[in-house]
Amino acid sequence: MKNIFVNGIYSFIIIGLLFSCGPKTKKLIKLPTEVGFTTTGNWIFIKLKINKTDDLNFMIDNGVDETVMNKRTAEQLGYKFNKRGTYTGAFGRDSVYYSENNKIFIGNLELDSIKLVQVPLENLEQTFGVSIDGIIGEALFKKYIVNIDLEKKRIQLYTDKNDFIQKDSLFSIDLKIISKVPVIQASFILNNTDTLYGNLMVDLGYRNSVALNTPFVKKNNLISKLDKYYTFNATGIIAAEKSYMARLKIFKLGDYTMDSITYMVNQSNTGNLTTIDYDGIVGMEVLTRFASVGFDYKNKKMYLGKYNYIKDNIYSDVNCSGLELKKISSTSKVIVNAVYKNSPASEVGLKEGDELTLIKGQDVKKYELTEVKKILREKGKTIDILIKRGNKNMNFKLNLRELI
Repeated sequence: MKNIFVNGIYSFIIIGLLFSCGPKTKKLIKLPTEVGFTTTGNWIFIKLKINKTDDLNFMIDNGVDETVMNKRTAEQLGYKFNKRGTYTGAFGRDSVYYSENNKIFIGNLELDSIKLVQVPLENLEQTFGVSIDGIIGEALFKKYIVNIDLEKKRIQLYTDKNDFIQKDSLFSIDLKIISKVPVIQASFILNNTDTLYGNLMVDLGYRNSVALNTPFVKKNNLISKLDKYYTFNATGIIAAEKSYMARLKIFKLGDYTMDSITYMVNQSNTGNLTTIDYDGIVGMEVLTRFASVGFDYKNKKMYLGKYNYIKDNIYSDVNCSGLELKKISSTSKVIVNAVYKNSPASEVGLKEGDELTLIKGQDVKKYELTEVKKILREKGKTIDILIKRGNKNMNFKLNLRELI
């Protein structure tokens, strides 16, 4: 899905340095470039330079068909954007400025003739408590075979499929490139046992499991079929939108069958989630179950490495508190952005606008926001928190439980 980063937003493949030329023949190959990456809540970040800048912190998101620079970063660097256009995010469209003929440097590689769009990324930064200088997507994936080794946190970029390593532990899935993004076929079973088939965009920028687009939701009358679910504010680059989160009984991707993964049911009327080009997206909570993932746009293949999933051992966005939090970058304050109905948070009286100051007896500023959210997903545990409401400090105990 293009540009989605939901309550959360959206990795990839290669293990070793040998290419299998036949059943028994292998040759040593030379990579054009290899770079390390870091992760924050399932998002992948690399360092790159634009024109003559120092290193910038860019998120990799193959759902983005334009290269984005954060408005704040552009202002700090004194960048001039002299052309006007529109930018479409997950939940809306907005007027933006852009510039053309930029150069991007990643390791020893250079991407030229890059269109650079200036977009404010404050929504994403507050929701996930991370500084983002920009987002790179289609400009990288259309030129190289992009392989992301999730175990070693290394990205390798190839120019020729003959240099791409294919081991017995990898299997391929056919891709279609639709509206500049990779789309695969998948099937899933709802909790009411209905079986559905869909074309899903594979999205590194969507940090959850599966999201279904509004036309597909309406066509299959999915909202009426929801059993256990919660509503939340799904956050994109341009805007946020009320959505539903529930669980699938079965999800099948390639040769792998997964049970009880979460899925988001959209009802937005604007933005990329309203497209009929594909039916939804599959994101990082699914992809991080594998050792590696790779994209070969030219030859229309996606590769998945060894299946490494261990229950409760990956970043999960199953809400157990009923709290939505945001972090204000200028003050580092963690604020309650929303409280879900019939949740542990609502039951003890927490309110939107409360400032979270202590969690488990520790200053909340000692944690990354993603770490705080992870603590609040520890189902079955009782967590002590201290909040500030106006001039009052108030203690609460949250008895965490899965909301779905």
